Amino acid sequence: MTPEGSITKINDCVKKDNVDINELIFSDGHKRMVASTHRFMNVDGMEIFAKDAKTIKTIYGTLNIMYNEFKKNDSVYDILIDSPNWY
Repeated sequence: MTPEGSITKINDCVKKDNVDINELIFSDGHKRMVASTHRFMNVDGMEIFAKDAKTIKTIYGTLNIMYNEFKKNDSVYDILIDSPNWY
């Protein structure tokens, strides 16, 4: 979802090899495996790398990161879009 609240077209998908991956567990119970350098964007526009994240202000409220650890080095896939995306 874009900052304006709309859906945007996916322009391309790219594979990135040899990437450090962290596992994050959020206070709402969701688990995610993401690149350590994945950037989360808070609703106030601030960006934070996954490896440094402690809390994230989402459009649904603030989530605390309960667990954040390096897990492995592997390939990841990413999408390319015109707008920044919010979760």
